[in-house]
Amino acid sequence: MKTNARSVFQKNFEEHFLLARELEKSIPSLVRAAEKTIECLQQNRVLWLCGNGGSAADCEHIAAEFINRYKKKRNPFPAVSLVSNISNLTAIANDYSFDLVFSKQLDALSKKGDRLWVFSTSGKSKNILEALKTARKKNVFSVLFTGNQSGPAADLADLVVIAPSSDTPRIQEMHQLFYHAICEIVEKELSENP
Repeated sequence: MKTNARSVFQKNFEEHFLLARELEKSIPSLVRAAEKTIECLQQNRVLWLCGNGGSAADCEHIAAEFINRYKKKRNPFPAVSLVSNISNLTAIANDYSFDLVFSKQLDALSKKGDRLWVFSTSGKSKNILEALKTARKKNVFSVLFTGNQSGPAADLADLVVIAPSSDTPRIQEMHQLFYHAICEIVEKELSENP
């Protein structure tokens, strides 16, 4: 192997741990995201999720944690990944524009009091911007999970949660830490068996 694998691992671990030390600043916005999510679920509303690429995979992951379980057996919580319905995605992208793949679904399905979590490391993706505009129009509280270059999406979201990095892999790692912690809080608050 030409690559010094040990040094690559060490470099990645060091970057991860250095970034993790900076996360204290994110706690107030994370607490608010958890509170708004709990409020939504207590009112029998839906948590909607969207993102592109690795963030799309995170949306699927989060929906599974809410619907099935995170750490304990409990009743399911309604969470829907807008990346799941390939027929909707491809029809909208083909007939209209990829920019509208999330917003058209959100416009059709969301209701006042729902929540939208959007994941965008750059905050620039047009389909994310359109989803945030639709959330605002539908009175759906939106949370943007992003990096320190939050782009125009930050101006459209109701709440911005920042992973303080501009490196996509590190941002995505922090997002996973963020949503796992929120899942744990929601589960503890809303489970019938504490």
